[in-house]
This record gives sequence, structure tokens and C-alpha cells, in this order.
Amino acid sequence: IVEIPVEAKLTGKTRQVIKDLAKHYSLSIVSGRDLEDVRDMVAVDNIAYAGSHGFDIAGPGGCFRDQERGKAFLPALDRAERELRKALGDIEGVFIERKRFGIAVHCRRVDDADLERLDKEFDAVSGHYPDLRKTTGKKILELRPNVDWDKGKALFALLEELYADSSKIVPMYIGDEVTDEDAFRAVRDRGIGIVVGKSRRRTLAHYRLGDTEEVRQLLEALVAMAERTVSRGIWTLAFDGFVPEQEGLREALCTLGNGYFATRGAAPESVADAVHYPGTYVAGCYNRLSSEVEGEAVENECLVNLPNWLPVSLRLGSGDWFDPERVELHEYRQELDLRRGELSRHICFTDARGHRTRIQERRFVSIADPNLAGLETNVVAENWSGPLVVRSALDGRVTNSGVARYRQLNGQHLNTMESAGIDGETLCLQVQTNQSHIRIAEAARTRLFR
Repeated sequence: IVEIPVEAKLTGKTRQVIKDLAKHYSLSIVSGRDLEDVRDMVAVDNIAYAGSHGFDIAGPGGCFRDQERGKAFLPALDRAERELRKALGDIEGVFIERKRFGIAVHCRRVDDADLERLDKEFDAVSGHYPDLRKTTGKKILELRPNVDWDKGKALFALLEELYADSSKIVPMYIGDEVTDEDAFRAVRDRGIGIVVGKSRRRTLAHYRLGDTEEVRQLLEALVAMAERTVSRGIWTLAFDGFVPEQEGLREALCTLGNGYFATRGAAPESVADAVHYPGTYVAGCYNRLSSEVEGEAVENECLVNLPNWLPVSLRLGSGDWFDPERVELHEYRQELDLRRGELSRHICFTDARGHRTRIQERRFVSIADPNLAGLETNVVAENWSGPLVVRSALDGRVTNSGVARYRQLNGQHLNTMESAGIDGETLCLQVQTNQSHIRIAEAARTRLFR
């Protein structure tokens, strides 16, 4: 947000991301700005634009426009503009912006003492025009045609124009304005809504990003995913290299589930820390706890993170337990095969003693048996021989602590009821949620083959 709207600029870096994104996806810019204004600011060809909250639409290359809906309101907007300029002209800091199908009164630079008068004068003028309606946003008041039309309806008009069967398209909408809530409502049941900003206002969006930098990072990730899809096939999601700051996103994207339970794509040797967050969740397993946050009691119900069944750690002889951050990596690749429902990892590394080792992993969550999952690990010693130590476990120490903004809340949802080793291969663990009293039992069998 800038003090003067006309000074808003799009950075070259963001424009390039939009260009790259448009190579792989159908992209539309929906804005409250005039159509020509937003097109000039973004300056990217082969995408669709909707200006004036969707009253003015142009497809890629200007293939269609939708102006008729708003034309009948132009005389009323002209008269209302003159009245607003007369009524508000002596208020210091006010900026009145006439758009093709709307009037925006920007009050970011208006003194707080003058805001009440500004609101009253605006309401007095808008009351003269029943064909226009008042809307509000971030430090802005607007008059728009009083018709059943908004950004959400504009979005679906674009989809219908761009696709022969738009019902098969899953739209993603990203926005930071109050007026974007209309679009979030429209995609609520058939798309993805992402609100931008650190404000905790109520929203219909599914997800939240903190600022425009996080938006750019998301768009870059979408571009990278599309490029990988093109080069490696539409059924494979692959990540090359071990990048600690990306592990959280990779773990989420590589989650395996069967409708009853799901497990994040965390590495078997990992524990919950600043890099990793192993998580297993069962449908309907909720628990409610009270926490004290800034002196106030807060009650929060969570989908409980259940005991981690993944832990398998490897050690070459008397060396250190394998940790990708403490060895020299020659290859590190994680792949999610969407067709087979299989997550694999391919690693080649050299440890501090010069031992070069290759690890190949595969895991699945069964559709046929909703309570079954499996992990296979193959280890190849490329230039050494000696003992290999394998450690497996069921970890019941897990907490709900993966989301930063919820870490002030009590995340200790489980009590251990019983744990035992059944034989040389099998472990069992029984826990219970401490408020809803749901019992969960897990068993893990580890077998070694040479």
C-alpha cells in the first residue's frame, strides 16, 4: 500500500514471476483499479484482466470485454463525483479517484480528527444515489453500481469465457482487500482462497500469507512445480537437493493418506525441530485444551498429531547417526508418485570417515487396509564394508507445534497408556487424548533383509 494510489508499482522481479507463471497456467488479474490502469501497471501479455471490481473485463490479447453491465450507471457516477469533490474538497489529505465504473475516496493521509466528518459527508452524498452502493476497504470508501456483481462473479465469468468446461478447473485466488472476500466466498467450495496480510481479520479464505514477498515465493514455487511437471511427467512431484528452509513445505506437499489417516512426508530420521515436523493425523481425532495467552484463557480444539510411526535411523558402525546436514551429499532427491501413491527418497553421501553410501527409500499408506502403512529402506555400501546399525521406534512424544502462530497454545494432547516390545521385531504403543479420551494404538514391525 502506498500513500498515493497512482504511485503503486510492480517490481520487475514480481512481473517476471507473473510472466513465468502465465507460461504454465491461465492467469487473471482482478482489481478495483480501472482496466487500463491495471493493465499498464502489470504490463504482461497473454493474461486476462478484470478492472473496476470486474465491471470491465479483457481476456488475453483483448479477446473480450464486458462493459455493458456498468454503462447505465455512468451518469449517476458523474453527478456523485461532482458532489463528493464539493463536499470533501476542503478536507486535507483526501484523494478522490474517479474510475470508469466507480469513485474511490482515499483517506490514508486524512487526519483522524477529520475521519468522522468525511464518513458523514460521504454517506450524505451516497444517500442521493440509490443506484450506487457504498463499499469500504483499506483506508478507502467507494461508490459502485448497485448491482449483483463483484470480484467473485467476475472470476467465474473469466473461467466460463476461458474454458469450454470451467467446472473442471480449480481456481486459486490471492488477494489482500476486503473486496476480495467476495472472491474468497466464490471459491470457498471449489477452489483455493489465500488472503494476504498480517491482520487477523475474519476471512473466508482457506489460507493466509504474511506479505507480498511470501506471495512471490508461492508463485515461484508454482512455477518450479509446473516446470518439474513438464520435464518429469504430470504424475510425479520431485524435489532435488536438501534445502532445510524448504523441508516444511516439501513435507506438507508429500503427505500420504488414504481418507482415514495421513502422514506428512517427513524424513524417517527427523524429529520435530526448526526444519522438520513429522505428523500423523486420523480423521475425527480431535482434542480440546485450554491455554493462557497474554493473561487470557483461550480454548482451542485441534486435530491431534499422533505418535510418529516413521522413525528409522541408520549408523555406519560406530559412526554418527545419519543426518543429511552432517554429511557430504552427492545426491538427494525426493519424489511423490501421484499415480502409485508412493513417496520415495534417493540419497548418496560420504560421511566424515570417507564411507560412501547410497540409500533408497519407499513408503506408502494403504488404500486397501486403512490402518496399514509401510516404509522400505535399501542401503548400499559403495566403498566400504562393516556393520550397519538400524534403530526404529514409535515416538509418542509428539505435540501439536508445527504452526508458528499456535505455539503459544497448549500442544500436549496425548498421554501414554502402554508401550511394549512384543518380540525382536515388533513394538506397540497405546496413547489416549487427554480431554476427548480417544485411544490410539500403533504397532510397528521392523525386518532386516540381507
